[in-house]
Amino acid sequence: MTTLYLEPRAVPDVFRRAFPHYSGRKFQVRTAESVTLHDNYWSGGTKSDYMGVNLASGEIHSPECSEYGNPFVHPDIPTVRLAPGLAIVEHSRFCGKDMGIVIHVHPDNLGKLLPAPTALSEPERIVLWATRSFKPGYGGDPENRYHEARRETGITRDDWTRGKAMAIQKGLLDKRGAITVAGRNAIADIGHCGYPKLAAQPAASALACEV
Repeated sequence: MTTLYLEPRAVPDVFRRAFPHYSGRKFQVRTAESVTLHDNYWSGGTKSDYMGVNLASGEIHSPECSEYGNPFVHPDIPTVRLAPGLAIVEHSRFCGKDMGIVIHVHPDNLGKLLPAPTALSEPERIVLWATRSFKPGYGGDPENRYHEARRETGITRDDWTRGKAMAIQKGLLDKRGAITVAGRNAIADIGHCGYPKLAAQPAASALACEV
């Protein structure tokens, strides 16, 4: 599964129309060949709503799986199969907090949503990875990110400083040093379980529920 992040202005209108009243700024794209419709009923302030989108026609409709997973109504949790050309748009709330919009698309349809690739030096990649992965300060260490990156990758102070400056210049970090949406997407190929030693560079109109 690939996860990318979208700036609100970059979200195609067809996905916005799935939940027109959403005014937040959290948008993700995830690749999948099927989507399990978890939490589609209110429980403890948590609920997810789902809408199906036909990418060719722009048609929007509900998968009609409401209340599935509810032990008092339909205890089974349904799964929707995604064919190329179809998408599921999910709007979720967790314990009362709005978690934003996730757009589930078939891998074949990801290309049109991909941002232009950003060429990165190894120091830039390390800086972005460490910024995404660690708190800026921790346990009394105000340079926690650098020290964690040095421990994991051996990056020097000069390379860290140069990589951070270039990342800010490219808009991958903001002026405060926080990672941006573009920065997250630039290192989408790097997992969350440590920095890789050899990092790689970067149909039907209705949806059926399977229970």
